Formats: sequence, C-alpha cells, structure tokens
Amino acid sequence: MLSSLQSIDVAAVLKHKHNSNELSTSGSIKYAPGKTISSSVELDRKIAGSYNGEVTLSYPGRDMSLKTEVSKLSDNERKMTINAKWNDDADSQMTVTSSWKAGETHEITGDFKIPGYPVVISASVK
Repeated sequence: MLSSLQSIDVAAVLKHKHNSNELSTSGSIKYAPGKTISSSVELDRKIAGSYNGEVTLSYPGRDMSLKTEVSKLSDNERKMTINAKWNDDADSQMTVTSSWKAGETHEITGDFKIPGYPVVISASVK
C-alpha cells in the first residue's frame, strides 16, 4: 500500500531559569491544530526550612499534576504534604509528619486521602 507524503508542522517552546533557591522549567509541543503536549517543573526553597515543588503534564485528554511541600516545624520535626491530581477527578493527598531526637524514637504519622479510600498510618522506630 502506498501512502502520500504529508507536511508536518511542529512548534516547540522550552523555557528554563534557575538559581540557588529556584528552578523553573516548562516546555510545550504543538503538533496539530488543538493538539499540544505541555509539561513544567517548579521548585522553590526561598523560605528557610521550607521546600515547594510542582510537576505538571498535560496532553489531549489528560491533565496531571503533583505538588509537594516540605516544611520545618521544629529542629526535630518536619511535615511533608503531597497532592496528586489526574484530570478533573478529586485530588489524592498524602501528608506525612516525622519527628525525631538523637538516640530516641523516630515517629512517622501518615494520612493518605484517595477519593473513597481514606487511610491513616502511624509508625515509630527506635
């Protein structure tokens, strides 16, 4: 079977910047009218003891994002929150809090929220 050659128009854009406290990268490819794939990564640690990040990916029929935040609650305690989203569905969320003292018990508490399936996990390690 023979096929005819067709011209293909593709447009791509990439943006990037970074310094010691921030990273920002995004890109998109348009491969047909109304057909675009895009992605981005954003990381931020401008506030001492706090880190934030977001990763996104979007293409026809799918939008996904993953956001995370790590914050310092005290010298021995940190909290991490992760939110995931697929399309327009309800968000899934995971929150983990950890605390520790040198030579003592390390405690981790996790709260996982998946639409329709809440789960709480607690653990300690000595």
